[in-house]
Amino acid sequence: MKALKNLRKAAGLTQFELEHKVRVPRSKISLAESGQLALSEKEVRAICRLLVREIRKRGTRLAEALKHAEDLCETHGIAR
Repeated sequence: MKALKNLRKAAGLTQFELEHKVRVPRSKISLAESGQLALSEKEVRAICRLLVREIRKRGTRLAEALKHAEDLCETHGIAR
């Protein structure tokens, strides 16, 4: 499950934060990210739900920041 690390990072979470949010030990998360351990179906579901939610939130914040940056550039006559 090497994609787990990329998804966790895309969500802006550390292994420590993920551990506390889904109650899966960081050691298991680390081993799963390196492909050395398979997580249970229950753990995968909990992690996936959290990561999707966090990535959506992050995407919304990035879209809002981009809109503000574009507005600022337009106000100052700066081409994008």
